[in-house]
Amino acid sequence: MEIERIKDSNKFDLRLSNSSMLSTSLDHTAASVFIEGYKPNDDYHGVLFEIECNTNLISRPFAEVSKKSYFPDEQEVLFMPGGAFAVNDIQLDQSNQLYVIKLRLCNDQEIQKGFYKKNIFKGDRDAVRELFSDMGTSTIVHECSDLDQLYNHMIKLFSSDKLIELDYLKAMGSKNFEHKNFQSSIHFFERSLALKQEILSSDDRETAELHYSIAESYYRLKNYHQVIDFCHKALNFNSLLPSDIIMAHSYLGLSYL
Repeated sequence: MEIERIKDSNKFDLRLSNSSMLSTSLDHTAASVFIEGYKPNDDYHGVLFEIECNTNLISRPFAEVSKKSYFPDEQEVLFMPGGAFAVNDIQLDQSNQLYVIKLRLCNDQEIQKGFYKKNIFKGDRDAVRELFSDMGTSTIVHECSDLDQLYNHMIKLFSSDKLIELDYLKAMGSKNFEHKNFQSSIHFFERSLALKQEILSSDDRETAELHYSIAESYYRLKNYHQVIDFCHKALNFNSLLPSDIIMAHSYLGLSYL
């Protein structure tokens, strides 16, 4: 049911995006005309979207077109395709069984960050993997605090998908590292590494990076024997980024002291 997916969007602070021109009205009564007499059933419900817009946005993908419309009394506002909306609230009006969904047009900063593109409702497997990959970075980790809940939702769409599970485990490892839960970060990175070896992917860089991440976590715990072991394994792949190579050698040198 789409309502449940929109609720998930609200819960996980994801974005909705319109793929075609969106016609709206400044007049609540005019908008309500289109759902008058609608009778909900188990599969369908009437929905009224209330959209909050900041008219001070540098880029405004909307325009009030009353003066150009055949129906000026409707006070029509058109939104261009590709708009990004955050879900602020969802309420069911019990009197008429109508869902009122409050949306907010994303501001310029949110649009530049591109987070609105992570739209789980398209069922796009690659987009889902990209979402988890981005959540493995320090920037996005703080924006979505509950990766477990998000993963449980994603896996319903893509059951038994090992690559999505791998991205989730890496994201959890990164999240725990950022929060200085180093024992937990090792747990998730090691699970990532085991799954990576099970999949038998030929991506040496990713395997090397996992070894490096484990070594980095062990270094924070001052377990220098493990640091030496995992740094050597990471370097043996000859595929780490130059900055990671420098840090791996630094960890090795400090661990041998």
